[in-house]
Amino acid sequence: DERLVGRRGADRDAIAKYPLVVDVYGGPESRGPSNTWSPANPLCELGFAVAKIENRGTIGRGKAFEGATYLELGGPDLDDQAAGVKAILAAHPEIDPERVGITGHSYGGYLAALALVRHPDVFHVGVAGAPVTDFRNYDTIYTERYMRTPRENPEGYDAGSAVKQASRLEGALLLLHGMQDDNVHPANTFQMAARLQAADIPFQMQLFPNATHGIPSPAYRSSKWSFLQEHLGAEETAGGSR
Repeated sequence: DERLVGRRGADRDAIAKYPLVVDVYGGPESRGPSNTWSPANPLCELGFAVAKIENRGTIGRGKAFEGATYLELGGPDLDDQAAGVKAILAAHPEIDPERVGITGHSYGGYLAALALVRHPDVFHVGVAGAPVTDFRNYDTIYTERYMRTPRENPEGYDAGSAVKQASRLEGALLLLHGMQDDNVHPANTFQMAARLQAADIPFQMQLFPNATHGIPSPAYRSSKWSFLQEHLGAEETAGGSR
């Protein structure tokens, strides 16, 4: 309803009712979402508004846009996700600014975990699938293409490390990882868990004993969306539908 979208000011709190979930990948040299028509997202039937936001580091918008995350993975790309949410909230008062979640897998899982550390004022719930929690743990052929070596760029590695900054985490976090993952080693999730436990910060974690990086288990999807429903209150918005 355009009348709702266009209203501002004192009416905002009365209108706001839909939780927002950002579905992210966002890795360097990947292709972001296209500005084309697509069918309705069935997850909206759970009571969420779902957004995909193109961030710097992805291709298709010029060299400056693509190269903005060089030496700064987890910096401009995640800042763009936060800025995108703020733009959505400014344009759509029917979205509840206190119920914003983010979910992704692999590089998207990395951004989801880091979002609750770097932008807890924007993101309140995160589900991180197979996250790279510190790029010191990842393949050198990939990582050093964008970050150079840890010796050459220690500030960049630290600034983009969810592990190094884990004590700053706020909100509800669910970590999901396959125990046979030979792409993003499970040690990434274990290191994040250890830091959070050392800081006495609550979180949830589910491990999949037979899964590799993709985690084909049917429990992966149900765990993710059940967690988001629980912590964002989407069932109330959807009238209890599933």
